[in-house]
Amino acid sequence: MYEDMSGLMGFTYSESDTRMCFSSAKSWQLGWYAKRSIDNSAGGLRSYQGEVAGIIEDPSVESDPPILIKLNTSTSTDYYLNFNLASSFNRGTREGANRVLITEQGGDGENYEQSWLVQKLSRGMKWSSPKVFEGESVIVTVISIGDRA
Repeated sequence: MYEDMSGLMGFTYSESDTRMCFSSAKSWQLGWYAKRSIDNSAGGLRSYQGEVAGIIEDPSVESDPPILIKLNTSTSTDYYLNFNLASSFNRGTREGANRVLITEQGGDGENYEQSWLVQKLSRGMKWSSPKVFEGESVIVTVISIGDRA
């Protein structure tokens, strides 16, 4: 049963003009934001402090903040982070609007697997992962949320 209503590939709606993006895990799998993505396993990245662009931002502008962040675990199940900005072609999002979303999916982000919305973070909130990053947790803290649209 699909219960993630933050994006189109997690829940089915009866109307034909729903304005929503895919979840961060599905967007990663499709490679849509590849130029504006961070993979925490690439180059040994252990932390990131900075802005995350809204899901509606132009994915081809490489110098801007990342749109997607993959938190690559030591298992095949990874976590994906995005800012679910409810504007433009994503203005109809029904869950997690204008929040940082954490999604979990197996398949190393390359194969089809069901994804799960794990956390919706507003300003001042934190999320701690299970200890699946070489025996350690990852902590995501949202300092502020702003609208760049």
